[in-house]
Amino acid sequence: MYRTLLKKYLVKYADRLIITVTSDEDFEGQPFYQEFQEDIITVKKVREWPGTIRSGDRASSYYFPYNMKVAEYLKRYNCFYRAVSN
Repeated sequence: MYRTLLKKYLVKYADRLIITVTSDEDFEGQPFYQEFQEDIITVKKVREWPGTIRSGDRASSYYFPYNMKVAEYLKRYNCFYRAVSN
């Protein structure tokens, strides 16, 4: 279902992918960032994003175009995100 959503539906209805990372995460060292850094639309400092209100340091929201190239990249993974446990 995840892969179907990425290519069949989201490409039709979404124009951007937003990835929000906290200041303690090394997003710029991640393969996705390295693959698509030239395509970044903008980066915004935020305290809120869907499902989260941050009281500490601001996080960074990276805006990328959502297109077939991004969808093909993401579908290589069963799930694009993972929980980080301490």
